[in-house]
Amino acid sequence: MFSYSFAKIYASLYDLVLTSSNLHTLQRSFNSFSGLATCQYSLT
Repeated sequence: MFSYSFAKIYASLYDLVLTSSNLHTLQRSFNSFSGLATCQYSLT
């Protein structure tokens, strides 16, 4: 389960890097990543 969560976070970071040229998309990706991290923290 941890490996799956790590893969999801890695994918989010990779997507964030790919879309870093678009500030709005970057912000949305950051919000998504923050939400995912918060959810993961709540589950543990």
